[in-house]
Amino acid sequence: MPEPTAAEVLPKAIVREGLPATPAARTPEAVAVTIIEKADQGVWRQGLELARRPPLEDEKIANRVEQIGIERDPNTGIKTRNIQEFARYNEAKEAANLVKKFLEKGFDGMTNAEKTELRKAVWAEAGLRPSLAAELARMTPAERIAFAERALNNPELAGFARQIFEEILDPSKVLADAVTPAQEALEITEFERDGKKGEFDEVKHRWDRNNTQLAEFEDQSATGGTKGARLIELEKLTADESTLKAELQTRQQRLRTAKDRVDDLTSELQTTTATMMTRGGILSGQRPPTEIQADITQAKKDIRNLEDEINEREAKLARKIQLEQEKQQVEQRKTELDREKREKELELKKAESEVNKRKKELADAKALRESQEKD
Repeated sequence: MPEPTAAEVLPKAIVREGLPATPAARTPEAVAVTIIEKADQGVWRQGLELARRPPLEDEKIANRVEQIGIERDPNTGIKTRNIQEFARYNEAKEAANLVKKFLEKGFDGMTNAEKTELRKAVWAEAGLRPSLAAELARMTPAERIAFAERALNNPELAGFARQIFEEILDPSKVLADAVTPAQEALEITEFERDGKKGEFDEVKHRWDRNNTQLAEFEDQSATGGTKGARLIELEKLTADESTLKAELQTRQQRLRTAKDRVDDLTSELQTTTATMMTRGGILSGQRPPTEIQADITQAKKDIRNLEDEINEREAKLARKIQLEQEKQQVEQRKTELDREKREKELELKKAESEVNKRKKELADAKALRESQEKD
């Protein structure tokens, strides 16, 4: 087999020998001559040897392409790719099959549509190098096609393309999965955040309830609100306190007098009853038992009325003390709950910040994974 010409290793020379960033304007033929003069024609055998290897295994290609995507159905284990991942998956399968066919059948064995895709790939790769992009811009469409096809018909290009493709398909080279640990880290921080949210909500509930109770002891009329019902009640009891105590003292004295009268009337009734039993009638100056009994009944009624009035006033005075203690407790709880609420709020904000940090890390991991899958 005759040695290939330097023109057949044109793509390798293009990559190996970088042209100036802003080369002087030259014809495509002049560019080719310059590259040919610099080409290392001894490397063509390596390309031919690589190209002659056995056909690429479809299973390896499928295994590599299947690495695209992270999420799996928890029941079936099948990957559930999102729209972007599914697009990359299809694109990767098509590209892999295209390269496989190119390596096994050569450029001449491709369909016209496939040849067009390969030419575009060559132009896109050349366009990434400023010097080559400048040269391509000066070529006519026919010259651009000829340039791409010279590269695609070069056995060295096929050989090195196969080498790169086999490296990509190496089963030991699995795409780095930074997404799963980032997702797990996010889930952990979200769980911790939810716990902090629950703690904050519980404190906030007690804080709100206490504020509702405190509002009953506050006068918000100056700010367009109203005076709390308990405050109104406490103010009324405070204003009536002196009167209530005086009335209580008076009624307690009257109650003692009424009880003494009942004792006296009971003694009188017993004496009169004994006299009637021994003498058959009452003595002069004694009152009839019925009259004495009527006085006892009235005296006991007076006692009950006095006890009710005393209980009423004692209850009002006790209510005043109760409201004062309740007001003090609510105010004290507000101070404690304000502090506790601030602490839980800070903890929640810290947890939210950690969640946002993990979300950014997950986004970065997904972007990295996307970049790897695109490569």
